[in-house]
Amino acid sequence: MLRVVDENVDNFIKENIMIKKKRTNDTPYKLSYKKYGNAKDYINTLEDLIRVPLDSLEMMDGDLYMSDYRKLREALWLIQNKDT
Repeated sequence: MLRVVDENVDNFIKENIMIKKKRTNDTPYKLSYKKYGNAKDYINTLEDLIRVPLDSLEMMDGDLYMSDYRKLREALWLIQNKDT
C-alpha cells in the first residue's frame, strides 16, 4: 500500500514540477545544490522554507529552534544565489 502511494506522489511530482539538474531556459532558478526550477517552483521552495520558522516565531513569542534557523539560512542562501 505504501509503495503505491509513493509511486503516485512521485508521478505527481514529475508531472507538475519542473525540477532539473541543469539550468535551462525553462528552469532558470536555483532551488538547491544542482537543482533548478521555474519561478513557481522557486516561490514554492521559499514558501516551504520560510512558513514553519515564521509560524514558530509567532507561536513562541520570538524564540526559534535551531532547525528553523537552518531553514531560514537556507532560504537566504537561495535568494542570494538564485542567479549563480
